Amino acid sequence: MILALLKEQTRLQHKRLETRLDLLNRTSSLDEYRVLLERFFGFYAPLEWRVLNTIGSARLDFDFNVRRKTPYLQSDLTSLGLSSNQIAQIPSCENLPDVSTVARVFGYLYVAEGSTLGGQLISKYFTQTLGVSADRNGAFFHSYGLGTGKMWREFGEAITQFADTSVSCDEITGTAIETFEKLEHWLVPGAN
Repeated sequence: MILALLKEQTRLQHKRLETRLDLLNRTSSLDEYRVLLERFFGFYAPLEWRVLNTIGSARLDFDFNVRRKTPYLQSDLTSLGLSSNQIAQIPSCENLPDVSTVARVFGYLYVAEGSTLGGQLISKYFTQTLGVSADRNGAFFHSYGLGTGKMWREFGEAITQFADTSVSCDEITGTAIETFEKLEHWLVPGAN
């Protein structure tokens, strides 16, 4: 099963990112929170454009557009006082994972979709400590809200079906690992 393989193969990178990022202890003000969201935006915005170019007319068993993270980030950054022009000028990560094939897109999406599960806990914490909510500065971490479990199951079905009909498991897992590593380097500058 591809999900079990991905979980095992990315365990080290996932744990290292969580430990080094240390979101809950390093984000104690709305200014720090805004900077964090800007960093996420700088990673997701250019990567999502690459994904859109790769999948083009490929038939996927889910709608990537409803899974994009940048609309949530734009909403949060706008409600935190940034103008559209300021958002457009947020620095973009140039060292992105390779998403040049559908298999690689699935590897990236494993990380992005998996983050919505952890985002539910992070969202609750930031609601308590910073007063953000799904409709006020907290859309990114809240993401699918009550639909998160359903969205994860749908993604799990899609990646499982793709992996079962493809010989691309190495590409999927390799890109998931690469995504964790490059996200860590982007979010935690100076991380080795």
